This record gives sequence, C-alpha cells and structure tokens, in this order.
Amino acid sequence: MSANLILHWPLDEMSGQRTVFDASGNGILGQVSGDAKAVPDEQFGSALAFSGSGQCVTPAGGRGMTVPRYTVELWVRTGKPPVAATPLVNRRNSVDLVINVNPDGSVEHRFVTQESIGNTHTTPPGLLSWNAWQHIAVTNDAATARIYVNGEAAAEWDYPGTRQQRDPTPLVVGADLGRKIYTAGRYAHVRVYDGALTAAEIQRDMAEDSSTLAAYVRTHPLDLELLNLDEQPVLFIDNDPAGQPMRLRLTNSSRQNIEFLPQGATPGPASFHVAARLRPGVLATPAAVSSGASGWAAQAAADGTALYLVAANAAPIAPGAWVDVPLTGLSADPGGGSRGTRIEFDYQRLRSAGETAELTGTRLQYLDVVNHRGRPDIPLVMGFAAGDTVLNDGVTRSTLTLYVANTSADTTVTLAGGGPGKGGSLFTVTFDVGADGNDWALAESVAGVSVTVAAPGTSTAAWGQVAHDLGTRASWTLYPTAGMDLAPGKAVVITVAGVVGLRDPGRAGIVVGYENIPGYRDGAQTLEADRRPLAFAGSSTGVGTLAPAAKLHVSDTVLAPTTNGTLLIGPPAAASLKIGYGADHAWLQSGPNAVLSLNPASGRVIVGATSTTTVDAGSKLTVVAAYSHLQLRRTAGTAGSGTQVFLELYQEQQGATVYPAIRFHQSNKFWHLIEGRPEGLFFRFAGDTTSMTDVYAAGLKGSSLTLGSTTIGEAELQILRRLAAGTLTVTLYNDEIRATASPFQIQNGTARPYVVGLEQPNQYNLMQRFRLVPVSS
Repeated sequence: MSANLILHWPLDEMSGQRTVFDASGNGILGQVSGDAKAVPDEQFGSALAFSGSGQCVTPAGGRGMTVPRYTVELWVRTGKPPVAATPLVNRRNSVDLVINVNPDGSVEHRFVTQESIGNTHTTPPGLLSWNAWQHIAVTNDAATARIYVNGEAAAEWDYPGTRQQRDPTPLVVGADLGRKIYTAGRYAHVRVYDGALTAAEIQRDMAEDSSTLAAYVRTHPLDLELLNLDEQPVLFIDNDPAGQPMRLRLTNSSRQNIEFLPQGATPGPASFHVAARLRPGVLATPAAVSSGASGWAAQAAADGTALYLVAANAAPIAPGAWVDVPLTGLSADPGGGSRGTRIEFDYQRLRSAGETAELTGTRLQYLDVVNHRGRPDIPLVMGFAAGDTVLNDGVTRSTLTLYVANTSADTTVTLAGGGPGKGGSLFTVTFDVGADGNDWALAESVAGVSVTVAAPGTSTAAWGQVAHDLGTRASWTLYPTAGMDLAPGKAVVITVAGVVGLRDPGRAGIVVGYENIPGYRDGAQTLEADRRPLAFAGSSTGVGTLAPAAKLHVSDTVLAPTTNGTLLIGPPAAASLKIGYGADHAWLQSGPNAVLSLNPASGRVIVGATSTTTVDAGSKLTVVAAYSHLQLRRTAGTAGSGTQVFLELYQEQQGATVYPAIRFHQSNKFWHLIEGRPEGLFFRFAGDTTSMTDVYAAGLKGSSLTLGSTTIGEAELQILRRLAAGTLTVTLYNDEIRATASPFQIQNGTARPYVVGLEQPNQYNLMQRFRLVPVSS
C-alpha cells in the first residue's frame, strides 16, 4: 500500500453505546448521533441507515486527524439531493476535506490550501445513480486532487497552492454540521488513509468489501418464512378442526444452487432439513401437521414447540429462487389470545453446488397470532379523520388522524381491559418504512413519530401502548388499561404525528388491526395514505404545507432567482415565469433571455395601492407612497465606468412629431413640463404648449446664453461681470482732435446711467484710457 490506513468504519453494526467499530486497528470508534440504525441490506448484509435530521457519525470523543495528504473512501446509497453541495463527508467547523453530491449526479471535492479555502473540483454530471449503492473516493497528494466513482477516475486537478497541514478537526459522515444539512441514505465502509491511493488500490478495497459481502452470503445462504395463503406471516386461532393451510418458503439468497443432502425419511428432532421452533403455547396440541408437496414430509413435536421437515429427492434451489412447501393442520392455541411471537428456523444437511461442506444455520421470523373465532361482521370502520396526505418533501413532519368508528345504530362494542398477553382488546397501527424506491413505505424511519389515542369518556392516560421496531415495519399496539364500551356512532381516534414522508410520490398502506374484541374475530383494514406535495384543508389547497393559509398556499425552501423557483409556469429554458422567495424577499423571474411583461393587455400597473385608489386613468404605472417613490440605483462593484444611462425616455420614429417630456403636476394647481427637442431641453408651462416657465437655480453653467434672438457667450458675460464689479477699463481713440475728452454720460435705457470719465487726462496722448463704473444716479 502507498499509504497507511488511519480509519475504517464498516458501519454494519452498533454497540449499546451507539458506537461503530474501527476495523483499522487504531481504535477510532465512531459515535452515531440521532436515530440512525444498522439495518439489513442486500448489498452488504447490514449497513448504517440515516433518515435525516440530526443523524451522522463522528469520531468518539471528538478525536481529530491531520491529513495534508489523504484518501477518503465510502459506499453510499442515497436519493437525489434537493440542493447542490449535499454532504457525504465533511469535517466539523471546517471546509477542508469535503465530499458533496449534486442533483445533476456529479461529485464535488473541496479542500483547503494555505493560499485559499475555496479549492473545489467536480466530476461531470450524470455519474451517480440514485437509490443504488456506489463507491466514491477522493485523493490528494498535496499537488493533485482526484475523484473516483466506482473505482474509475472521474476528475483530476493539478491545483495551485500549498496544502494546509495543521487542521486537526474531526471527520463527519452524513452531514455538514455548520450548515445543518443531513443526508439521508445508507452508508458502509468509510476509510481514511494518510496518503493518496492509486486506482488499483481503491479497487482492491472495493473487492475486499465485496468479499465481505460474499462471506455474509455464505453464512446466510437461505431465507425461511412461514406464510398463510395471503402471503402474510399470520397464524389464526380458528374453530376449523382441520387447521389452517400454511406454507414454508425457502429462498436461496446465495450465488450458487443449494442442494439437499440425503436425510432420513421420517422427520424428527435429529432428522430434518428444516426445523421451525416455536414458543410453548403457540401451536394447539396435538398438532397433526403434514405436507402435500411431492418429496417433502412434515411432522410436529408432540408439545407443539417444533415443526420438522425433510426433503426427499427435492430439486436444487437456484440462486434467487424459492420453493413453497405447503403445510396443513396448523392451528394456534387460543389460550394466549392474539399476540406476536418469533420462530427460530434451523437448517442442516444442505450444501452449495460443487462444494462438499455442509450448510447449517439459523434464521428468525416474526409471526402474528390472530383470533379468527367469533362473528366476522364487527361494526367497526376505519378511516382518515382529517386528510390522508403525508407531504413527500422529506422534511415536513405530517400528522395523520385515524378513526375506528362503531357504525352500528344499536350495538355497543365492548373493549376488554388488560393489555397484551392478558386477554385485553388491542388495536394495532402498522406501516412499512424504508428508503426511497420502496413503493409501499410511508417513511424512511419512525424517528420522531408519536402515536396517541383518544376515545369517548377516556383520557389519553387511560390507554397504554407498545412500540415495535420490526426492521422494515413500524408498529404500535394500543389498548385500554380498563374495560370500556364504544357506543353506537362513537369512535376511537388515533393520531400518528411527526411522519416525514418519503420523497417518492405514491400511496402507502397503513394497517389498522383489532384483536380480542369479545364476540368478534380479529381483523384489520388497510388504509392508503398519499405521499404527495398537495394537501387539502377545507376549501384551501397547500403545496409543501399541511396548513394552507390561502386558497392556494405554496411553501418551499429558500431559493435563489437563478433556480426555477417555487412556482414555474412554462418551460424552464424558455419564456417561463418563475416565482420564489428568499430569507427576506420575494422575487419574480422570467426564463433565460425572456422578457417579463406586466399586464400587457390592460396596460395599467399600480404599486403601493389597489385600483380603488384615485389615479390618473391614463397612467400606465402608478407608484403610491408617502415619499421615496422610485430609486434608480447602481450598486458598488458593478462593472463599467464613465457615463452610465440610469433613465431613458425613448420615442420611436413616426410620421407625427412627438417630443418626449416629463410633467410635474400638483393636484390641478400647476403643471410644468421638461420637454426634449432636437435643439435642447424646453421648460414649459404644461397648460400652454407655447409658454415657457421660470427656472430657479443656485447656479447655471454653460457655453452661451440666448435671450430672444441675441446670444451672449462667455467673453461678453466676463465683460458684464467686470462692469458690475467696477473693474472694466476701455481704450478710446480720438480721431478728430488731440485734446482732452470731456466726460459724458452713456445712457443705457434705464434710470441708472454709466459715466465715461478720464482716468488720467493727458492732452499729449493719442489714445486715452477710460474706466466704466456704475453710478447710483
């Protein structure tokens, strides 16, 4: 090996302290958080299953690891993630050594260098298969990062920078604790090495995991089930002296044919291929059991605690195939009433084809004993009291309210007290659990699910319950602690709260059973709950919410405008309308390169008010507010410089002359226009298209000023400024006489004349300099 193994969590079992074993020999136990469970698995025999929030594995005691160079491997089976960067492997409070998956089927590898915390590379999309096992590995040799999917190189990056070598934070599997994102699914064989493995070495680990599976299959080659004619593991308490027809199913779960070795013809404690062992009091004794299958013989123990079966000249069972052996004469002992029990199967004198070693082993099965005596026409009806929907978003906790109603008009149904094993009346609520892809599963797990009971004249405390975790089924037994009568028209109400539905849409069966009700047979009804995004409450419809607050209420996670949003109208890549919301805003967005058109038919839009507000009937856009009606804002950091257009009034070319204008109007008191023309801007009185209006300003800058037909430029204005300041001087030339010019007045048409006077009289000068000054009279 090119690197040392630091950690190996097979994740196939948990200890009583909810820790997982470290097969590396380094003693880094994994601490399981939340309600994660080790469940049977067809790929690895057993795997760790996470159902969502709060579930992950971290090193016990928060033990960290420093890995400048590394390989991280794991097997994972998960559904399509709802968002990008969904975590598989992470580190607590760190962005170093991260494996994420994306909805497009790509794998993302993140890590830290001394120069950057944002080093990320990603595989092409479409490499992952959802709800199927796949092997993912990432490596980093401090120069090149690689991603492998199912042992094949999928991405490689020669990255810049130097690997960070001093990050001791602990590993996290199945979650990003910083973002509080937990990834549901099954996990197996997490490994960490202190260097980058080659592709061949990664494939070697995969092969070792497969050989572990092969070892499991070798030790569990045969599955056995005792079933009734309805394919259910149910044995009736029945009045029929012939007993109940059942069948023993033998399924080959190995990869080779299973053959039957010769055995004595008479079944017994020392001579059998399969023995089914039961607790005393399960079977009625004596049990006259026989098999009608050719080549099979069956015999029950005298005390009813075992069934022995022998196969004579039976054909081998092919891999994945099964054989049903019919059994007759079975009947449950009525003494214990309806109850549950377990069967232990022993098998021997079997072998795999081509091998000489004998196959022996044991398996367990849960069996229901159900009362089939009494009247079959019990007047109980089951149903949903407030909707049959469980939201299938994988997040929302839904509540189902079931009722068991006495529909008789005149018959009271008596419920016996006492509870399980004491002859008391029982109700059971059962549904399947499992990962996405299990069509009949209601939820992935029962974590956070609670069941309560209410009945007329009783309190919740007057009812007992026992929860049963049956692996792929969840079940609750509910019973009155004291006897009670269920009057005609009354109902027992069972509330199942906290159910997180599978993401796959579909229907899931909920079996509501009843047992030991005096005078009636045991029975059950199956209700079908709907896993879907729609929920109904009165006349309102909710999408993503169980409590719609409007006729149509759509609830979703916070989404960016770059997504398809919460509501999508039209094809997402074309002229569609997308509606969504963020943490502090809502948004409307059109499809790529499409125009968002508001009210194009009637052409009027009001912001900040309704149509009851008095507005100009000709206005297409009206903004009603106390102040700050409109802001055109360019944010910092936007590309570009120099002149940028914030607002444009645009008139298309047409035959009639139209001048774009802005009007200022105060409640019919005055109107003013700023009008754009080829020669410039016109400030007009809006009531008279020919009249100009006054402009008031603290300053005016320009290159010229036109008054009437006279244009004054900068030079003339400078003369006027000097004249007003008394600093204007002029030179006059006397052509006629060379004498001193006499002062005289220059009248300017006003009451204020200007005086021209000699500045320095000198009769010998040809030119005289004069100063023009304003005088008061």
